[in-house]
Amino acid sequence: MLPSPSPQPTPPHPASHPNTPRRALRPDQQAAVDSGVRGLTKPGARGHIVSACGTGKTLIALRTAEELDAASASGPRPPARMAAQSP
Repeated sequence: MLPSPSPQPTPPHPASHPNTPRRALRPDQQAAVDSGVRGLTKPGARGHIVSACGTGKTLIALRTAEELDAASASGPRPPARMAAQSP
């Protein structure tokens, strides 16, 4: 399978550094953000992202938090069964 071409940067978000272009989301990442926004708008909602390594989970979480104007968001962490494997 050939890698997809790198997306073009989008204009910076007002909260980001002015000289750093924002990374454009791939279609699958944008779909994940849209889904997260829909699911997390309900009161008391929580969510998690399950995706392979290198697919942009952190970027999806950050963009979802931006869309929701979230005051805070927790970062990615491995599942408990994987964390237990660490020394």
